[in-house]
Amino acid sequence: ANVSTPLKTVCYGRCFSIAAVLLAAGTPGHRSAYEHARLMIHEPSCSYPKLSASDVMLKAEELRNTKQTLEAVLSKLTGKPLADIVDAVARDRYMSVQEGRDFGLVDSIISRSERRAGVDPAKVQQEKK
Repeated sequence: ANVSTPLKTVCYGRCFSIAAVLLAAGTPGHRSAYEHARLMIHEPSCSYPKLSASDVMLKAEELRNTKQTLEAVLSKLTGKPLADIVDAVARDRYMSVQEGRDFGLVDSIISRSERRAGVDPAKVQQEKK
C-alpha cells in the first residue's frame, strides 16, 4: 500500500541491517540522518542449529528468496542498479552518513547546529535543490 503523506525517516545513531532498509523506505526528500550516525547494509543471514538436512535445504531456499527480495527493494529505494546492490550487500557494508547519502539511503544530513535550532531537514534538502 502507498502512503499518501510524506513518510519522514530519521537515523539518530545507528541504522544497521533492516533498520537501514526502513530508513531508506521513507519518502524521497524526507530521509535524513544525524551527522554522526552510522549505517550498515548486508545480505540476510541466519543460524539454525541442529536441523535435519531437509530442513537445512528448506531454510537455504527461503534465505535465497529473502536475499533476492532485499536486493530488489534496496535497488528500488536507492536507485542503484541491482548488480551494484548485490555487490554492496555481499558483506557487511558500514557507511558514514555522507556515504549513505551518496549510496541513496538518506537525502539529508542533520548537523548539530541544525538540530539545536530545530531545523526541519526535509526543508533544508528542498531548499538546496
